[in-house]
Amino acid sequence: MGSGTVLAPLVIVSRLSALGQDRTSFPVLGHTLPPNAGIDGLIGLNFLRGQVLTIDFRNGQLSLT
Repeated sequence: MGSGTVLAPLVIVSRLSALGQDRTSFPVLGHTLPPNAGIDGLIGLNFLRGQVLTIDFRNGQLSLT
């Protein structure tokens, strides 16, 4: 099941780089993911806002412009 709420601290990171984009003094939620989740983290809409995200499922690629 994927319902419920969890409290997570808001942390300001000095620099965040992903998908060829850099953000400074960027707010992120800090939450521990289980080791078997198979991911390191998630990128939220606040990181993608103002950009064009293209998802190429055929080639398994993402681009952000």
